[in-house]
Amino acid sequence: MPPVGRQCGCFRYLWSLEAKAAETTHVEINTRGRTVLGRVTAGPGLASDIDLAACSAALMSRMKGREGSRHLVGFRVSADGSFHVERVEPGDYRVSGDIRRDNKRVALLDPILVHVPDDASDTEDVPFDMGTVTLNPGVNLEPGDTAPNFSSRTVDGKPLRLSDFEGKYVLLDFWATWCGPCVEETPYLKATFAAHGKNERFEMIGLSLDSEAQAARKFALDQGTAWTQGFLGAWSEDRIARSYGVFGIPAIFLIGPDGKVLARDLRGSGIKEAVTAALGLSSTIGSHGS
Repeated sequence: MPPVGRQCGCFRYLWSLEAKAAETTHVEINTRGRTVLGRVTAGPGLASDIDLAACSAALMSRMKGREGSRHLVGFRVSADGSFHVERVEPGDYRVSGDIRRDNKRVALLDPILVHVPDDASDTEDVPFDMGTVTLNPGVNLEPGDTAPNFSSRTVDGKPLRLSDFEGKYVLLDFWATWCGPCVEETPYLKATFAAHGKNERFEMIGLSLDSEAQAARKFALDQGTAWTQGFLGAWSEDRIARSYGVFGIPAIFLIGPDGKVLARDLRGSGIKEAVTAALGLSSTIGSHGS
């Protein structure tokens, strides 16, 4: 199927859809909604020459009527920090975005939540002002860097600290039940755990960014994911994911016994391959998965 485009204000997204035989592929192109206004402000610690117009940003929301489906509306930021997004359907959205230089994230938007209300007026479009979003210095956690320690809770309310696994290889997975790509990694994570879960030198930890621990707990039970499941809470309020420079999920890291990152952005069969190589003391572990 050819690429499908969506015009979002002054920003266009293009993506490809794979149509499978005997299956229905749903495509929705939005041509209605209200205009959303806002402003990006530079937080403390940003370089004085930061170019706000280089910020790539989006509003992301769960689409009505289809569990796990997401509605992405991209937008650009002006040099003065102002932005407007056209044709935004009413609902709850998470704001996300960053600025990159030389393929490194130098600044990151606070992933705040915003509710876009219905337009109750009789006019065609009354803009909704969502206020300000802060742009903070970005985190670029790369292989060789020390993984930030954290203290949280499991989905069952038990204490969970990364430092408790010092001396082990740790596979860390930032995920959420509402994230389709996260769910798609489940078979690969299960294969990794089946192969290495009983190894005393290895630990797997999921870190759920769901708003309720029950959602992650139920998913783990339904899917038979037997590894440790931590709970971070809503992404917009979590600081642990931010300390790891997590802009999108799934975000899967492999951490060595010395607490340093061995690999990040692992995907698919690359997850098991990286863990197998690490436990085999291989000296050739890639910084990215397949």
